[in-house]
Amino acid sequence: MRELTGRALRTVAEGTVSLPITAEFALEDAAEADRLMGGRTSAGKLLLRVA
Repeated sequence: MRELTGRALRTVAEGTVSLPITAEFALEDAAEADRLMGGRTSAGKLLLRVA
């Protein structure tokens, strides 16, 4: 498992894999992000800004 994780992280770091971002939320809007994930209406990744 460690080897697989390392390989996956290297691939992302090298830019070989692109992760589509559907939406970005401020920390105070985390409930809305959770609602989208729970409703399965999001096709890409949801980012939660904490800073």
